Amino acid sequence: MKKTLLSLALMAISTSSMAASSFCHKIEKNSTEGYSYEKNESEKAEYCLTETKKGIMLFENSYIYGSNHYKIEGIDKDLLPNLVSVKNHLGELHLITKNGTLYTGRVGLVLSNNNYLPFEKNNKIELTKESIKNVKKSFDYDGTFVLTKDNKVFMQGNNKKVNNYNDRWQSLSIGKVSDIEMNDLGSYFLLTNRGVFSRLKDTDVDIVKGKGQRSTYERDGVFYLFDKVSVRNIPLQNLDIDYIYNSRYGKGLTLQLKDRVSGKIHYLDLLNNRASFRKEFQKPSKADESYEFKANPVKLTEVSKVNNVSIEEIERKNGTEVEVATLRTNKISSRDYGIVTTRYKEKVYIMDADIPSQEDLVDYQNIKSITIFDNILKVERINGKVRNFDIDNYKRVK
Repeated sequence: MKKTLLSLALMAISTSSMAASSFCHKIEKNSTEGYSYEKNESEKAEYCLTETKKGIMLFENSYIYGSNHYKIEGIDKDLLPNLVSVKNHLGELHLITKNGTLYTGRVGLVLSNNNYLPFEKNNKIELTKESIKNVKKSFDYDGTFVLTKDNKVFMQGNNKKVNNYNDRWQSLSIGKVSDIEMNDLGSYFLLTNRGVFSRLKDTDVDIVKGKGQRSTYERDGVFYLFDKVSVRNIPLQNLDIDYIYNSRYGKGLTLQLKDRVSGKIHYLDLLNNRASFRKEFQKPSKADESYEFKANPVKLTEVSKVNNVSIEEIERKNGTEVEVATLRTNKISSRDYGIVTTRYKEKVYIMDADIPSQEDLVDYQNIKSITIFDNILKVERINGKVRNFDIDNYKRVK
């Protein structure tokens, strides 16, 4: 009997040790749009940090970033049972512990055409322990933003001369903040007692301001003051940002807010520098799925070993196939950081139009030729359509 009890005790200790060597965080989509990758709904969307014989590994299976795995360095295995959050913010990995310690490290890049490029799967990711304390939430937007447990917001920018708060952390004075959030396109939102402060990226700007009027939103941000009529009887101090409707196929930006006390849902429209509450919300219409591409090529045709260019035949969701020019390079154009040089060659899709929006979808007839001359990549199709791309930033040259 004693031997049986001893065996059970040892099994319990063993099971407890196994549970302590892994941490998994379920991923919830937090906005209506992200990048071109769309995960199978039957699969789990999660991040798992697991202790293995090789060390601590991060296994990522994300709606937005795809399936990847990395070896994580800079943290100890004893940290795993103390984690509360693991998130990938546009290629910047954030780990938050129960006591509010934040660890960060880069695992991927967002390219200028909005594609997400994960680092190679055997890449070692070195995490850094940040000096900021009592972190409740965080995200990355040209620097790291955090909301502390006492509802203060701090930013650690890329400017090394900033030294206002504990190793380049500076406090943002924007009123009482109840929540912060970033959508899957990279726009961020700070919910305060006076309104919503936001910096917008990509087509979010087109929705609320119009094309060609981006600078204020991208550089300085905009404060949307609460409409005094709609804010009556709304418990602002209890609200959290629950979901973001940022679809370019709808009209305007809408935040779905949840009362953390009652559980009641509120909708907040952001338009014309006003934040207006509404009782109901009509979901925006969906994009034409025929313009979305599968991640894996149907066929690959090598054009030039010297220039590392090739043609890939890619299947759209409606079953049709199109040819896309590709370039393997170790110079990557990141949407947030400009040109980034990597230690290995990666593949970049040279598209005739921006992948998520397909606003300028031209005739995708077969490619006749791909040539590179004087840093310009020229793609010619059999119908005579020609597109030129600067291979320093992969943007179209008109």
